[in-house]
Amino acid sequence: MGVNHQGCSQEAEGEARLLADIAARLLHDYGVGAEQIAILSPHRAQNNAIVGCLAHHFG
Repeated sequence: MGVNHQGCSQEAEGEARLLADIAARLLHDYGVGAEQIAILSPHRAQNNAIVGCLAHHFG
């Protein structure tokens, strides 16, 4: 799983999508509970991108 970081400073949309995909697989394919998953990022812009991708997955 590679993600291109070129041109990304505080937000990487590709990473955000990848994290949302992994979270969805953990929840749906492996039965992991949402309370057992934590996604951390030091940048507010990246946090917002991740939240947006998670919202796309889970509505």
